[in-house]
Amino acid sequence: MCGYFENLSKGKDGEKFAKIVEVFAKEAKVGGGEKKYKDMLEKKWRSILRLEKRIDELVESNREIQDNMKNFGNEGKVVESEVLPGEKARHVINGHRGPITAMCFHPRFNILVTASEDNTVKVWDADSGGYERTLTGHTDTVNACQFNKDGSILATTSTDTTVRLWDFGKENDGTFACTKTLLGHDHTVSFATFSKDGEFLFSCSRDKTIKMWELESGHCKMTFEGKGTEGHSDWVRVVRQSPDETRLASCGLDHAICIWDIKTGNCLDTLRDHDHVVEDICWSNKKADTGIISYILDEDDKKAAQVNVKSAAEQGKPAVGGMFVLSCSRDKTMRIWMIFEGVCVKTIRGHDSWVRGVLFHPSGRYMLSCSDDKTVRVWDIQKYGRCKSKMEVHESFVSCLAWNNHSPMMATGSVDNSVKIWECS
Repeated sequence: MCGYFENLSKGKDGEKFAKIVEVFAKEAKVGGGEKKYKDMLEKKWRSILRLEKRIDELVESNREIQDNMKNFGNEGKVVESEVLPGEKARHVINGHRGPITAMCFHPRFNILVTASEDNTVKVWDADSGGYERTLTGHTDTVNACQFNKDGSILATTSTDTTVRLWDFGKENDGTFACTKTLLGHDHTVSFATFSKDGEFLFSCSRDKTIKMWELESGHCKMTFEGKGTEGHSDWVRVVRQSPDETRLASCGLDHAICIWDIKTGNCLDTLRDHDHVVEDICWSNKKADTGIISYILDEDDKKAAQVNVKSAAEQGKPAVGGMFVLSCSRDKTMRIWMIFEGVCVKTIRGHDSWVRGVLFHPSGRYMLSCSDDKTVRVWDIQKYGRCKSKMEVHESFVSCLAWNNHSPMMATGSVDNSVKIWECS
């Protein structure tokens, strides 16, 4: 406004307006010229821009926090959308000095644990790919790592014939120290998995047995072993508990898959269609049961499955999954087994080398596998098990894969010593 009056002061009544300007400036206390206020306005404008940027950052941060709160504390709650891994790895992690043998995600937090032939277990922040800590204690290759349901305990198995339990704490605030060492196997311990109720641990070994450990005492409660033609006659590679918590499925060097009754320790069935070592197995989830019945089974098998579903419902048994087991083998195939009939209902071919790991996608629509052909493949149950996508994920054999059950994320490990984390969308 001062400038406005100053311009007028150059007109006919210049002196009069000049005086008016002088009086106005004095009473309004705006003396000092326009430069001062021009600089002030520029500073204020820059402050507004910074505030707007900060507001945008806070809005985005709030959105991320709200997304995380939806999943926080949901132990084992799966992401049931049909998200799949993208073609580019989010993080490439190099820290192990030997091939990666196994990996698992924490059930509540975005933490990845990896095991290696370098005798160590490493803990990583899956969001950033950053290193957290190394767990040492095993004196030979660490073959497997698994969390219990709430993520408070990590179990690791090793070629040193031991199973070790590590304290992670219920809020990931544990000491990360080894709290128990379970001794009882006579040879390499290949794998271990916790019971759903958290009271027991099942481990399997090259000594051809499966052991059931009582966690509180650390004592072996039961040993599962083959008798005659039933059960394993060679190295047992993997053991997993069924969703209904009544059975175990195991696989091994003898080309067999065995189903065990947990209460009695008896082998219920031995499945032998693979032509080579069976590397991995997993039980179907509830949605996968529905998909396999609808899209994979022929009419006779479909009728048998529907009768089984109806019978279970009449007995008041909830549908929790576990009607099928997916297996993979060095014979380059994957097979879907209908457990209550003890038959292979689908053989899936496509990999060019040994298939090392398999899992069912949480949505129940897909199966994922990794192989020595350096790929991870996605198989569509609704397309009769056809390959949906093929990803070249490592420069060498892909030894293991894991799916994060509360955040859309997958991890892969390789004999090239590297770990990769894949964001899914």
